[in-house]
Amino acid sequence: MKKDTFQKILISTVVVFVLIDLALSQFGIKSAQLISVLTTIKYLFFASVVIISLIYAKMEDAKLFGTLLKLYGLLVILYVIFEYRGVI
Repeated sequence: MKKDTFQKILISTVVVFVLIDLALSQFGIKSAQLISVLTTIKYLFFASVVIISLIYAKMEDAKLFGTLLKLYGLLVILYVIFEYRGVI
């Protein structure tokens, strides 16, 4: 695939991720089951954004790929720490 195609896919997945996050935070959804499903979908879109951005970075530049990989690793570690401490 071309870099332009990956860029379009990345932008569209980020937009969908932001819309789902907005729906979860702004609309007063009362159903726990619907919130659970939307949260799962949000996490799946976030994972796809990470994977697509890594593929795009690898196509763009090897140094950018390494930097992004380190940054995502740090974010995962921080998320686990904050989740464990009860901050999130």
